[in-house]
Order: sequence, then C-alpha cells, then structure tokens
Amino acid sequence: MGFQSFITYDYSRRYDLPSTHPGAATTRFKGRPIVVQVWYPAQPPVDTAAMPYETYLTVSSTDNSLQAFVEQLNRFTCEAEQCWSGLDAADTDAFQRFLQTPTACYLNAPPLDGSYPAVIYHQGLGGSIVDNHMLLEFLASHGYVVATSAFQPEHGLWFGVDADLNRSIKDMACVVNTLGDRYGIDMARIGLIGHSYGA
Repeated sequence: MGFQSFITYDYSRRYDLPSTHPGAATTRFKGRPIVVQVWYPAQPPVDTAAMPYETYLTVSSTDNSLQAFVEQLNRFTCEAEQCWSGLDAADTDAFQRFLQTPTACYLNAPPLDGSYPAVIYHQGLGGSIVDNHMLLEFLASHGYVVATSAFQPEHGLWFGVDADLNRSIKDMACVVNTLGDRYGIDMARIGLIGHSYGA
C-alpha cells in the first residue's frame, strides 16, 4: 500500500490562524487548508523500506505560509495521542522504538492503475487525524482508497474535531474531489465511516 499526506485548499472558504505569540498578527490564508491523508493500493517500490509509524504523527508542507498551521496541528496531534504522557525512561525508550516500527505502507508509492472504491473516515469529537490508522491501512490492503482529514474548527484556536457537521461535510467533499483528481477513484462507490460523532 501507499500512503501520502498533503494539504490542499478549499478556496470557497476562509481560514484565519491566530498567532500563538503575544502581539503577533493573525495569519490569513488564501482558503481553508484541508489536510488529506490517504492510503491506497500501490506496488511497493524496489529497495525502499516501509515507512515508520512516526510518519503518522506529523503533517508537513513545502508551503511556507502553512508553517504555523502545520506546527500547531502537529502539536495538537501529539497532545491528543498523549505521545509522551507519564512515561518513565524505560517507557520512553520503548515508545521511541515503536515509532520506528515499519507500517504496512510505503510513503509516496506510485498508485496502481485502475478504479477503486473509496472510503472517507471521520474521527470523533476531539479526535486527531491519526485516529484509527490501523483500520485505514487494513481497508487499503483490501483494495480501497481510504482518506481522512483533520476537520479542524474554523477559528484556528484548537485542532480537535468539534460538532460543526456542515463544515465536516464540506471538508469531506473537498477530500473526495481531491481523491478523484489524483487517485482515479470510482465516484459511484464512495463510503463514509467514522468513530462516535464521526459516524
């Protein structure tokens, strides 16, 4: 399987990110940033190692204007998953080793040709973008293109999922359109799954 993570924009909506530094200006984006993480059928590249689990914990972007957004999203993800919460030295070492454990995915592997059904996953209230990654890997291994997003609130003060259903629906529509453009999904076979509020 392949895995890719990237950020696109929904230009029909605005998004402002308040600065975390006192007195600094709010960042105004050209549109709403939509984080897309996608698992898809792919041929494993020759002589390339599978990506480690730590890849799931960070989103990156080559767009410098997104630096503050990416930093705050990654900080929230680590806090939501309680990456280092209450760990002693031995547990910290064990967790570090776990983060280096290979997943079943190859980062940026070329997608296989063909048309595949798609599944969009939505996490529950307060959830982070890495929720249920093992389920999403499993579905992709059975021939689905599977994607999720951050579904972050529009005020930019927090990155956990809140109860704005209309915003989530628009985010999912943007994700579906992006998948259709990049991965050749079968637009007649799209399913939605989620956890708790996300269901």
